[in-house]
Amino acid sequence: MLCLTAAVFMLIDAIVLAGIAYYATDIIAMYPWLEPYSWADVWIALLAGFEAMCSVILFVCAWLIHTGRVVAGGVLAVIFSILSLAGGGGFIAGFVMGVVGGAFALAS
Repeated sequence: MLCLTAAVFMLIDAIVLAGIAYYATDIIAMYPWLEPYSWADVWIALLAGFEAMCSVILFVCAWLIHTGRVVAGGVLAVIFSILSLAGGGGFIAGFVMGVVGGAFALAS
């Protein structure tokens, strides 16, 4: 259950990052002194995509844990929760829940 909640947090974080990337172009265009940072929206969009990919994999991990494949689901949950820190980790709460959920799955 923790991995599923972590995946939801990470998906919401990815949507927020995508919105920031979308509006970063307009903000940079309004303020000329921000022109050297015109590449920032591309990187934020890439982080949003990576975060969305991690959240989808955590949904799969939650399904694996639910169907009884706890070792595979737990290991993947821990790995992709740690990797999701690159994009914000699901407001950090998603990262913590993913790691704890994966650890609980491995301990059972």
